[in-house]
Amino acid sequence: MDENINVVEDTTNEETATNDVENEFKTKVENVVEKIRTQALLLGARSMCVTIANMIDGDINKPGKRSMADMRRIVKKVRDFCQTAINHTVETPSFDDEEEKTDE
Repeated sequence: MDENINVVEDTTNEETATNDVENEFKTKVENVVEKIRTQALLLGARSMCVTIANMIDGDINKPGKRSMADMRRIVKKVRDFCQTAINHTVETPSFDDEEEKTDE
């Protein structure tokens, strides 16, 4: 009889240990994914700023005088570039238990 009780306790301990490892793994994966996501956002912001700076520099560094119409053209180019990004829809990923249920 005592042997049966020990087997049940060992199984419970193994399940608890497995759940702890799975939770720890899930937490670490979520942290890594969040870091990658942040780096991707920073890279995207940097490339956008470089593109805008190149647009401005290209028109500003042309020889000759610049009129108000030239400045308005530059602003319009930058605004159109930004508006394209604003109009683009982006899906926000979510890490819920729902994804786990659908995979099973």
